[in-house]
Amino acid sequence: MKDFITYIHEKIVPARRAVENVVLPWGCDFAYINARQNFEEMETLINYINKHNKHNVKLLMSTPGQYVEAMKKENIVFSSFYNDMFPYSDEKDEFWSGFYSTRPNSKK
Repeated sequence: MKDFITYIHEKIVPARRAVENVVLPWGCDFAYINARQNFEEMETLINYINKHNKHNVKLLMSTPGQYVEAMKKENIVFSSFYNDMFPYSDEKDEFWSGFYSTRPNSKK
């Protein structure tokens, strides 16, 4: 928990000076076998940090839609990326290919 708090204070707080809301993605696509346990652990961590933070930071569990709505209220202009991001490598000698581009009708 201490490492997470240090990460918030050293990485997130300085980066948020231009905006009020910052997204902090949690986990990965294969990590949540027990959703109840994971959400309870997230709530515990969020509550602890909100109670003990030294900066004007408030963590909350949100949805992508809530985040976008909050950013709209700040009049943030979102950038667009039109290039292809794949093939993609996240580990040495491990590549992802066609993750978004294969079977596009099934992934709408």
